[in-house]
Amino acid sequence: SDIHGVLLPSTFGSFTTAPALPQLRFNEVEYDNIGGDTFEYVELVNAGSTSINLSQRDLFLVRVNGASGNSVEYGTRIALNAGVWSPGQFLVVRSANVTPNGAALSFLFESNTDQLQNGARDAVVLFDAESGQVLDALTYEGEGMTFTPTAGDTPIALDDFTTTSAADSNDTAGTVCRSPNSTGAFTFCPTGSPGSGNP
Repeated sequence: SDIHGVLLPSTFGSFTTAPALPQLRFNEVEYDNIGGDTFEYVELVNAGSTSINLSQRDLFLVRVNGASGNSVEYGTRIALNAGVWSPGQFLVVRSANVTPNGAALSFLFESNTDQLQNGARDAVVLFDAESGQVLDALTYEGEGMTFTPTAGDTPIALDDFTTTSAADSNDTAGTVCRSPNSTGAFTFCPTGSPGSGNP
């Protein structure tokens, strides 16, 4: 289930409430390109009402591979450490081959090829190293993933965030994105939109 997209209800006292969407949330991922994986990217959005000075925070994009049945972090954690992330603004972590909308904040993967696992199942995590908290996570093509911030820590269950069975394809152009933009459940979108709104 996609608790951030579908907003599954929970009961509190005599009232029924839905879990709050995070202020900073995953919005789109392009992890499986036609041919070689050289145009990969992850898009997040500041869906809150306040700006985030990234130079004063300790935020990272983390990637987790779950295809083996375990949850294994891979690649270098990408530091999101420059710029002011304004309300409504997108942030894209990308291959240098990807051209995002000019209004988006932009960070590069460490190389331009094979930076995102193709499932099934894998996850991307927005991690606040200062607080040790996961701010948001997206598990695609499955569920049951965990993330361990440092060796010896208790694993954090990523199913507490967003999971989706939606899948990217190396046969058909498209991405896995929230639709409607920023608030909807994840689905396959036939047109990528790095740094701008989804359909």
